[in-house]
Amino acid sequence: MSPLDGPDDAAVPEPEDAQALERRRRKAKRDFQLFLAVWIAVSVALVVIWALTQPHYFWPIWPILGMGVATAFLALDAYGSGEGEGEGEGGNADAEPAKAELSA
Repeated sequence: MSPLDGPDDAAVPEPEDAQALERRRRKAKRDFQLFLAVWIAVSVALVVIWALTQPHYFWPIWPILGMGVATAFLALDAYGSGEGEGEGEGGNADAEPAKAELSA
């Protein structure tokens, strides 16, 4: 590693990487919107089934909450801050250089 190479040099995406990142972000937004529509439809269907059968215990809350958690994670992926983009699968991009420096 050269003294001129700073941590900011690795953070600047190449034009191809920026295009791939934008495609990924658009796909994540489409996926979120589709899952949101499915979640709403399933939630309404479950509430209708509950109301027509035995409206004593509101059991649809459990699948609604479960799908809600998944929806929240999809929303974070699609509309999150964008920090950590380009780090690849599995997290911290700085972990590999740190390991290399320790072994050197």
